Amino acid sequence: MIIWITGISASGKSTMYYKVLSRLGVGYKNMNDCIPFYTFNDIITIGRYSQSGKTLNGTDGVMVSKDRFKRFIDTEYQNYRHILIEGNKFTTEEVLDHLLKYDLKVFHLTASLEETLVRSRKRNTGFDNNKITLQFSKNHIKRYERLYNKTKYKKNIEIRPNLNIKDSNNTADEIFRILDPKLNQRRLLDFE
Repeated sequence: MIIWITGISASGKSTMYYKVLSRLGVGYKNMNDCIPFYTFNDIITIGRYSQSGKTLNGTDGVMVSKDRFKRFIDTEYQNYRHILIEGNKFTTEEVLDHLLKYDLKVFHLTASLEETLVRSRKRNTGFDNNKITLQFSKNHIKRYERLYNKTKYKKNIEIRPNLNIKDSNNTADEIFRILDPKLNQRRLLDFE
């Protein structure tokens, strides 16, 4: 399954991603077709880092075209039980249509505009200071609403509030249950 964590800037995507990664154990850094990723047994996570505190992780740190990204997914989907993706970079109709041929679940995180602006200011990165405005965030929300309200995506999109620690932990738990890294170990024991 492909699990993709999306949401507007400062909606908590990276925090959610790292909560899940921290429970997967030790990951091993890899690169294929110029796309950085980590392997956790039969699960891969796309991004340059496996620990929090870094900027430009997830798809933000993947400096390739949409076609190369789709090719990477086509190749790696055959090799791993799950692919975990975080970020906005490739959330387009073209890419989502391509991924519909696979088992795809998108977790779209929502938070109030006010909360995302507060979070953005706290992060204090160049992007946050120069780009994240109320209008930028409103435009981002409209783009997602247009995309995710299409009938063809309804069964693949899960909208989750991410207003506080409880919301964040609940969604991280839900994603982790889907990934279930112990499932592969149980399968191996069944064959012994």
